[in-house]
This record gives sequence, C-alpha cells and structure tokens, in this order.
Amino acid sequence: MKRFDRILWRINGVLLLFAVAAGIILLIWGLAQTFFYSANEHKDAAVVDINQGTHQREYLNLGSSTKMTGLSVVRMPLNSDTSYRSFSSESSGGRTRNFLFIDFSSMSSKWLFDGFQRLILNEHDLYASLNNSGTNVVGSIYEVVASDTNGDGKVTEDDQVAAFWGTPDGKDVIEVVSSAKRILSVEQVTDTEVLIIYQQEKSTVALLLSTSTGKKIREGQLPMQQTADK
Repeated sequence: MKRFDRILWRINGVLLLFAVAAGIILLIWGLAQTFFYSANEHKDAAVVDINQGTHQREYLNLGSSTKMTGLSVVRMPLNSDTSYRSFSSESSGGRTRNFLFIDFSSMSSKWLFDGFQRLILNEHDLYASLNNSGTNVVGSIYEVVASDTNGDGKVTEDDQVAAFWGTPDGKDVIEVVSSAKRILSVEQVTDTEVLIIYQQEKSTVALLLSTSTGKKIREGQLPMQQTADK
C-alpha cells in the first residue's frame, strides 16, 4: 500500500510539474505576442498626443508622396491614426496633420505648418493651364482647421475652418480665409484665377484669388442666406 501511495504521489507530482511548465510557457508566449504586435503595429509611428481624459492616442505616419509638377519637389502628407477607447467600444480614424515638402535636388525639406495639431481637410493644386493638369503647379489651396472652436475638446471638421494659399515648394503660405463655418467650393476658373466659396454664420462669400500669388482679386457676398431665410 505504501509503495502504491509513493507511485501515486510521483504521478501527481509529474502531472503538477507539467501543468506548471505549461502555464509558464503559455504566459511567456502571450507576453511575447503582445509585445511583438504592439512593436510592429506602431514601429514607424510617433505618439504625439495622449489625452488621459478620453484615453486617446494619436500616431503619426508619412503617407504617399505627390510630385509637384515643374519642380524637383515632392509633397508628403503627415497622417494621424487616432484611436478612442472607452469601456464599451473602440474606434479609429485617419487625419492629415501637416505636409512635408522635400526638394530632391538639394535633399532639403520643410513642413508647411509649424506643429502637428492642425487638421487639414483638403488640398487643391492650381496649375499654369486650366485645361491641362499636367502643366506646372503654381500654387495650392489648403482647407485647415486650426483649433477647437466648438468646445468639444477635439479638432474636427465641425470646428471653424480657414483657407491658406501656399507655394508649390511649401516655403510660403498665407491665410486667405481666416474663419468660415464651411468651405463650399474651391475651383480654378481660369489659368490665373481660383474661386473660393465659403459660408459664414450669416453670409455666403465668393472670393477670387490669383493662382500664383494668393492675392485677392475681388470678393462679394452671395444671396444664398436671404433665399434660405424666406
């Protein structure tokens, strides 16, 4: 009987040893998988903002380049991948925060704006010839949300938007619309002119600019608000 008890204890000891070893192996494997996934998912990204109140993390990555026709310059968007995590759900969305201009003839580079907190909604390239987009780029219009204006703690398309004209090499940028509720349209209408139509709280405005300098040619209000009120 004592011999049987010793054999049973040995069997139980071996089984317990296998169980402990298996548990340790599974724990190590799980930790390794978690570390490997996290490291590879964001190995090329930079965390630029962590909001403890909303559990928000934002990672920045450069996107695909666009050749600025007529120049030895490419433009690359700096895109963000933002994840919002709560107790019940998790969501994410992509945003453009800035543009990097690279002159490959001198290997110099420049950011369009200072910092990475802006939200760039759209960019519109302007060309030397209206009927041929393959001609030289002479300027660009950027629709930009610069700050949180509605007090919801986020910079989104629901905030006030501004418009900027920029040179095709990104070295100069000027504000052409300081604050609008919405940019309705940006269209190059002639070889040398671009028309921006934007909405304010109580008016809708048409603004005509030079494509190559961004200077205002003329501006006027449209009767859309009056029509809507009637």
